[in-house]
Amino acid sequence: MRAYSYDVRVVFKQLPLEAHADARLAAEASLAAQAQKKFWDYARKLYANQSALDRASLEKYAQELGLHLERFRSDLDSHKWKERVDAESADGARFGVRDVPAFFVDGKRLAGEPTFAAFKAMIDPEVDAADQKAKRGLAGDAIYDDLMETAHPGTPPAEKPRAR
Repeated sequence: MRAYSYDVRVVFKQLPLEAHADARLAAEASLAAQAQKKFWDYARKLYANQSALDRASLEKYAQELGLHLERFRSDLDSHKWKERVDAESADGARFGVRDVPAFFVDGKRLAGEPTFAAFKAMIDPEVDAADQKAKRGLAGDAIYDDLMETAHPGTPPAEKPRAR
């Protein structure tokens, strides 16, 4: 992000693997933390403690980070974030993600455990393509939407509204 602060946005999607019994609740917990503006701090806790994702541990991490515990517990008890976790998991399955972490650059999969050089090799051409689109008059989200038209070969792009 330091190298591409103006050209890259990071999107984190939940994909709790069924092989990990507590992964789904941990995914919901990370979104409960996000609701309190502590997603990345909480996510780091989860990755650092992958063998301890039971309910008591999830609450302990929330407390360590200063989250409002009553609200956090309420989110977990009600499964407030379950639908979002389910939807993001379905997205992952639709694009063939079977393991995590998985990385995409403008919808193109970056395989393995990529190095900065591997990210750079994929990001630089995408930044150049975006710059060319900007020179032709596209701006902001319109550039991203245009890039995403070809992001997933074999998958039809979402229907775009037609200009009137």
